[in-house]
Amino acid sequence: MRLKVINSIVILFFLALYLSLLNIQIIRGGAFKELSDKNCIRLLSQMGARGRILDSQDNVIVDNHLSYDVMIIPQGIDREAALGLDKVLMSIARILETPLEDLKAQFKKGFIAPFAPVTIARNINKNKAMALEEL
Repeated sequence: MRLKVINSIVILFFLALYLSLLNIQIIRGGAFKELSDKNCIRLLSQMGARGRILDSQDNVIVDNHLSYDVMIIPQGIDREAALGLDKVLMSIARILETPLEDLKAQFKKGFIAPFAPVTIARNINKNKAMALEEL
């Protein structure tokens, strides 16, 4: 009798585990994919490597300034969609008002590995950075 109770508990446990996996992967999978896609563009703020450099009369020789760079993580691009990279680069080129071929060349030049970010544009203005964030 004890063996049947233990077997029933184990079966119920694995059934509950299977149903939660089904719920997360199949039923709510689309919602999680959408959340993941929206999370792929983010602004990262980094502190300057140094502060102001002053001369002996306290005049600023070198100062920090805010800059925005556009980076793509190749692994995050949907490979199943037709021309996934071209579609992403086309959207970026339209916002940056840069030729698509230049962005493709920068991508090929900076590509190291699928998980490593590739910088395709440097020092863009704040308005363009905000427009890219809204993509």
